Amino acid sequence: MQAVIFSICFAIWCRWDLNRFCERINRQVFQDYQFLRGNIETFSHFKQHSRLKPKSMPWAKSIWWLFPLFAFIHENPIIAFLWMLLYFLALLDSYYYLTDSRYIAVIFVLALLQPIPQIDTLIFTICFFTGLTLLLLLFRRTESFGMGDSLLFIAVSPLFSVTEMLQVILFSCLFGLFFALIVFCKTQQKIDRLPFIPFISLAVVFLL
Repeated sequence: MQAVIFSICFAIWCRWDLNRFCERINRQVFQDYQFLRGNIETFSHFKQHSRLKPKSMPWAKSIWWLFPLFAFIHENPIIAFLWMLLYFLALLDSYYYLTDSRYIAVIFVLALLQPIPQIDTLIFTICFFTGLTLLLLLFRRTESFGMGDSLLFIAVSPLFSVTEMLQVILFSCLFGLFFALIVFCKTQQKIDRLPFIPFISLAVVFLL
């Protein structure tokens, strides 16, 4: 019962944080912009011209029943909380193509709090995505793989063995490819930007 009550409280927090996400990010960017350029405009003027605008998020309503369901069906409250965090990050990425490093940090701490965290997998994942990022920058000259995606892979890595972590990466890619194929078959159009965190989250839940 305590886990369910906590899940409802966390759902309230997440719904509130989703509503203020654009305002918070715009304010952070505005402060950095002012630091670089000087005090040349007001925040209201900056927000008016920002491309990051609040969106209608019908799927966000699902947290009211999904979070208590996670808490009810999973015996381990830490894993249930991990599922909630992954779902929240999936929502952010789906609607805004952005993530929140604070929640990724919480996931990392939860992974390290497990009875036997897989430190060797953590080291392997850091090296893997560091190398992948450098190769993509070297050959494509652009960031083809999001930093938030890499950080989330690293954050969940202590939960898995090296073999399982490779499976998480593989299943994430397969889920994303399957989704892109479905969209292409229905619309005959390619997806310019694919939010990848929902597929990472799905792979983690599937293999955990």
